[in-house]
Amino acid sequence: MRWAIAIMRNLNFQDSESSAHLCALFSKETGWPGRVLALWLALLLGGVRVLSAAVIGTNSPALPITRERIAALPVNQQASWREYLNHSDRQLIADQSFFFGEMRKHAVKETIVPPEDTPIAGCR
Repeated sequence: MRWAIAIMRNLNFQDSESSAHLCALFSKETGWPGRVLALWLALLLGGVRVLSAAVIGTNSPALPITRERIAALPVNQQASWREYLNHSDRQLIADQSFFFGEMRKHAVKETIVPPEDTPIAGCR
């Protein structure tokens, strides 16, 4: 049992109170169910320090849909992608028209984009 207590004490807990509660499970007063639970926790949490992680792959960002890329597709797939791209272009024009209309309506002369390195409140 001493090795299990040593494992528990070597874990990086945020406070010593957590470590004390877990180590108290090993005391003789808890009986065998508490000891089994404490042993299981010690093995489980003790093994976490040994595990490591590695990057096994990354996802590349999606390429933009362009007329040139659509032309490289098989002929039977090109019509649906052209329709999608035309719809997307129309939607972009509608969104921008609405946005600029709102700017005129509220007398906004210039849009402000926050710097990318500025954290947003609540998103840290």
